Order: sequence, then C-alpha cells, then structure tokens
Amino acid sequence: LIVYPPAKTVRLFNVVEDPDEMRDLAGLPSEWSRIQAMFKELVRQQDKMEDPLDLKSSFPDLAAR
Repeated sequence: LIVYPPAKTVRLFNVVEDPDEMRDLAGLPSEWSRIQAMFKELVRQQDKMEDPLDLKSSFPDLAAR
C-alpha cells in the first residue's frame, strides 16, 4: 500500500506478481477490504512510531471504516 497525502491518492500493487508495479490494484472494488485493512495497520504503526503525519484527514473514507 502506498499513500500520497497531498494528491489524496492510494496505490496498491502485488509486488510478487507485478514487481515493476505496472498494475495498480487500488481501483478494483475487490481490493477495497484489503486496502482498508492495510490503511488501518499503517495508521496503527504511525501511532506506535509517533509519526505526526495525519493520514486520517487526507483519507477520511479509509479512516472511517
């Protein structure tokens, strides 16, 4: 999972099957539950590391779920 807060963009790649990151999976409805779970873990890790970047405000749809 890659997030770009200023652009409010999320990217998801399967680096095993697509090591060159040519096929963005973030637009596939079937991947949204994975994205939500990964985003939740990312925010949890930010809190643990005391990272001040507020991803929740940049991605409120992901933060609300």
